[in-house]
Amino acid sequence: MRTARTVVLVLMLMLLVILMVQNAQPVKFRFLSWEYDVSQLLLVVIVLTVGFAAGYMMAKMDSRRKKANEPPLTQVRR
Repeated sequence: MRTARTVVLVLMLMLLVILMVQNAQPVKFRFLSWEYDVSQLLLVVIVLTVGFAAGYMMAKMDSRRKKANEPPLTQVRR
């Protein structure tokens, strides 16, 4: 199982590198009233980082909520 996870991770990283190399041209980034010319490569990395952080925080919040709703452990008598 561990080797399968490693293989999938390596393949995903390779695809990310290919995506980043092929998308290095500058693009116009607009947010509210701000406007920047940034490399599309940098924009992809920023969006991936923000998405990963959001998913990680949502998973942490969900696990805390599940722990709060679990009944306390009781000892089983034999």
